[in-house]
Amino acid sequence: KVILIEPGPILTPIWEKGLGQKNTYLADMHPAGVELYKSAILRFEEKVSDVQKNAIPVQRVTRAVTNALTKASPPVRQIVASLPVKLQTRLFQILPGKWADKLVQKVFYK
Repeated sequence: KVILIEPGPILTPIWEKGLGQKNTYLADMHPAGVELYKSAILRFEEKVSDVQKNAIPVQRVTRAVTNALTKASPPVRQIVASLPVKLQTRLFQILPGKWADKLVQKVFYK
């Protein structure tokens, strides 16, 4: 049998590490690049911070994997995430690709 476990954002130290990189990116960038990309980088940082708020403990993912390996009939597809992330994932599964791309574009490039 093949099953799919789709973990959402997982609460790990990577979030703090990633969020702390903004100043390094901007400091290393050519001034013309800063002018072009600063607002996008700041918006991205804001969205990453929002995603971090919906991150789940790693134990939820390990529990899902363990259950999938030990149950006689595990679910074929399982999203392991907070409710907002599950809803977003489901939405992106049913939307046409171009619509999903437009939504992502609106979120990051208002």
